[in-house]
Amino acid sequence: MIDLEGIAHRITVALYADAGLDEVELAKIEYGLSLSLGIAITLAATLGLAALLGLFAPALALALAALSLRLFTGGTHCSSYDRCLILSVSLFVLGAALARWAAAVLPLGGALGVYLGVTAATALYLLTKRPRLALMVVAVTFAVLGFSLAGAESSIKPAALAVSFGFALQTALTTGPGRRLVDMADAGLKKVVK
Repeated sequence: MIDLEGIAHRITVALYADAGLDEVELAKIEYGLSLSLGIAITLAATLGLAALLGLFAPALALALAALSLRLFTGGTHCSSYDRCLILSVSLFVLGAALARWAAAVLPLGGALGVYLGVTAATALYLLTKRPRLALMVVAVTFAVLGFSLAGAESSIKPAALAVSFGFALQTALTTGPGRRLVDMADAGLKKVVK
């Protein structure tokens, strides 16, 4: 079991014990360290497994898209970091596999349609909740689209689809049904992981 809070506390005490900071400032540092460690471990576990499965590029694209959006949207958490890690890695790697599969079976026009459709649906939903995030999603969409059109179709298509899937995944997990899905997964994982 990974004790992020304990690790963050020990690092904070080791680094700032003599800095003269009050409890509130130390708590902020601990929280930031805990969050950063959690993201780093999740990303490392995702990319390690994805590399073993030959899914590194789409997994990286999906995870970065989802995690960057999550910084601004928040989201539902499992009741322990270990379960959250398992769920996140599973969703990111499965999403990367789906992106790779869709890129393989769809012609370029079909992949472009899926990419724009998924991203447009995500942006429209975000437009009703957080307009600035919708603009970020649209800006990233056009940047990725530009890279996709300029790059090799075989390598860019899965990554572009993974970006749209990452945005859609994170957006879906902020909705009521998404929260219920995380709660159900958490309850199921409790039977396996303490």
